[in-house]
Amino acid sequence: MKIFQKTAYGLPALIMAGAIFYVSSIEKIELPLDIVFFSDLFFHAAAYFFFGITLLCAAYPWNTSLDYSLRTYMILGVIGILYGLSDEIHQSFVPNRACALSDFFADSVGVILALAALRIWIKKKGHSAINRSTR
Repeated sequence: MKIFQKTAYGLPALIMAGAIFYVSSIEKIELPLDIVFFSDLFFHAAAYFFFGITLLCAAYPWNTSLDYSLRTYMILGVIGILYGLSDEIHQSFVPNRACALSDFFADSVGVILALAALRIWIKKKGHSAINRSTR
C-alpha cells in the first residue's frame, strides 16, 4: 500500500482529533440540556467513541486482514485515552472551561467501548466467514 493510501486511512482520526480540539477551544458551549435528558458526559463518550473508531481505521493499512492483536487494541486505547487527557488539560487553559475528571472518564469510556465493540464485531465477522468457508 502506498504512503498516500496509508495517510488517507489516518485522515479521519486527524480530522476527529482536530474537531475535538476545536470544540474544546470554545469558551462556552450552550447545550439544550432541558431538551436533552442526559448530561454532557454522553457527548464526551460519543465523541470519543467515534474517535476510537477512526483510530482503528488508521491502523488498517498496517494489517489489512483486520486480525489485530490485543496489543494493537491496547496501543490504540492508550492513544485515545492520552488524547482525552491532553484535551482536558487543554480545556484548563480555555476561559470559562475547566479540566474535569468526569469528562476524562467519559472520554476514556468512549474510546474503550468503541475498540471493544469493534474487536467483538471483527472477531464475530471473521468467525462467521470461517464457518461459511468450511461448509
